[in-house]
Amino acid sequence: MAPLSRSTSSPDSSVVRAYGESRAWANEILWVARLSPYALSSQAGGDDLVRLTDAIRSEMDRGLELRLAGANDEKTYRVHDKLGRPCERCGTPIARVDFEEHTIYYCPHCQTGGRVLKDRRLSRLLK
Repeated sequence: MAPLSRSTSSPDSSVVRAYGESRAWANEILWVARLSPYALSSQAGGDDLVRLTDAIRSEMDRGLELRLAGANDEKTYRVHDKLGRPCERCGTPIARVDFEEHTIYYCPHCQTGGRVLKDRRLSRLLK
């Protein structure tokens, strides 16, 4: 079976497009689970693992439903690409951090206990 891509023209391509970019959904899932973007999944246990599993299921269902209904990024995402906007849960401005080759959006209050994360992009260190 060939890997799915955004350009696939099969009837299932709408489902692939409905999920959007995986990095955006990772931001959303971690926000729902109230987990730090720097948390290691290999060290998650107990309540963290339950919240993460529940968030994956609920966000994928929510995202698919919204995308199939025609919702755009603005209506679908609650933290991804919302830098400086208030968190829907607590009102804290959404922050952004660069990690390796990824840009991560998160709520400092809900996800990191008020701690603002430091960039970890190698290119920033080489300048």
